[in-house]
Amino acid sequence: MCEGVQKVENKYSPEDDPLQVMVKQHVEKILSTQVATVTHMQRAIIITYCLILIAICFYVPWEAKLTTNGNSLTQFIGFSWFWQPPFVSKLDPYWWKFSNIDFRRIIFEVFGATVIAGIAYFAFGKSSKR
Repeated sequence: MCEGVQKVENKYSPEDDPLQVMVKQHVEKILSTQVATVTHMQRAIIITYCLILIAICFYVPWEAKLTTNGNSLTQFIGFSWFWQPPFVSKLDPYWWKFSNIDFRRIIFEVFGATVIAGIAYFAFGKSSKR
């Protein structure tokens, strides 16, 4: 079409852009100085916390809920594996029908374990940097 127009070769590369070079250097500096290192004690706390959460999920609290004449009674009956409620009495052959997992207590246990593990994690993180 245009015989007199020469093709101009693009000699621009992103590596030559001073702004990109500056941003790249800044990011590398941040990553090299601000990467969090986990101490052995913090790693042990994380592993222990995960094992406690697994135990909380498998060995759960149970409650019995009985309703008679419109009145409801809920009673904590103990801890047991999540697939089998704790044995209450030989006198009541239907004890397992009234047993439910106590989710409020599980949430409280997970919250407590998280708070304690978090405090321990950050306490050992600060003491190891001194």
